[in-house]
Amino acid sequence: MDIFVTSENGHKIAAARQATTEIFNTSTNITGIKSDEGFDEQIEGMDKILDSAFMRNSNLKRIISNTRYDLILAIQEGSHTVMINGKEHTFNTAWVVAEDSDGNQAMCHSTGAEFPQEYVTKARERGFKTTTITSVMVEGTHKDPTDPYPPLTNNIVSREDVLCQTIKATIGQLLRKSPNLCNIISSGSNLLD
Repeated sequence: MDIFVTSENGHKIAAARQATTEIFNTSTNITGIKSDEGFDEQIEGMDKILDSAFMRNSNLKRIISNTRYDLILAIQEGSHTVMINGKEHTFNTAWVVAEDSDGNQAMCHSTGAEFPQEYVTKARERGFKTTTITSVMVEGTHKDPTDPYPPLTNNIVSREDVLCQTIKATIGQLLRKSPNLCNIISSGSNLLD
């Protein structure tokens, strides 16, 4: 099974590997290809995050235009802000768009963890074109600047955990539309019951 991920990020590739291993009972070849040219470092807003995931998907299909694949996983993370009692609350969120070789698509967003507002303010002041909220949050520590979840959840979940669950949910939705992917699943699976 040939799977492409729209990033070379290790967290995203590991999450894709874990999710697809749990779903499909076959060996998988997962290739990550950077497909986010021109994006801001910190995408803001649910619509923009989802639009960026679709743009990643389109960019990757252009890059691999003559390459056979079974599944593309477009993963875009960003932040979205909601107002609660007149105060801003900003959350880290990912959108995953999955597409099979027939062009069937499904999408799902991740669980969001709330950023402390002081880091959001600092990152916004520096400019989201070049600065992420997570990079500001972990300055002066030895924490991973690409994984906001451990410091935000008291080390309960990681970025890979959240992305893996989101990828599984997205593929689960896609299986309802994709005869080709259903054929890959072993006959003993109860995923489609």
